Amino acid sequence: MADLVVEDGNGLANADAYASREAVLAYWTARADTVFSAAASDGVRDAAIRRASQFIDIQWGDRFKGARKTETQALEWPRIGVETREGWEVAGLPPQIVTATAELAKLALSGPLAGSGASATAPSKSSIASVQAGSVAVTYTTATKTALETDHADKFYLIERILRPIMRGGTVNRGSSR
Repeated sequence: MADLVVEDGNGLANADAYASREAVLAYWTARADTVFSAAASDGVRDAAIRRASQFIDIQWGDRFKGARKTETQALEWPRIGVETREGWEVAGLPPQIVTATAELAKLALSGPLAGSGASATAPSKSSIASVQAGSVAVTYTTATKTALETDHADKFYLIERILRPIMRGGTVNRGSSR
């Protein structure tokens, strides 16, 4: 597989990642977490970084502050018209994007980011357990979320917290599990 093309803050038309393999490895090494470094190969790690970058754009791209810097850029960042809470212009890639990429790249090693449980707002499912006609009684049961669904919901809540300073409104969607 081709090398990662990491966005450098100029709005590359061929970028496929928000963070380099080295940056993600450094992030997890600083936290004494070896899951990402223990991945089978550089190709597996790079694929996880690509999926993480793509997922950030799909899941949160329409909620980012500002506008894309160029019409031809491949990813949602860099953006123009984005300021910190203190009023400083955000240039290039904000650190929150790199952090979110590292967090999601590790999660991507364990399976797909999209699909069952892959939404910060995934509704809990319920079904009718019993029905009674006299005096009308209906009993519902709530499905138990799988460990993967719970882990994804918790992880996506964390990612939204990380990205909050660069999202419009700056609010976190807690979903139904909170």
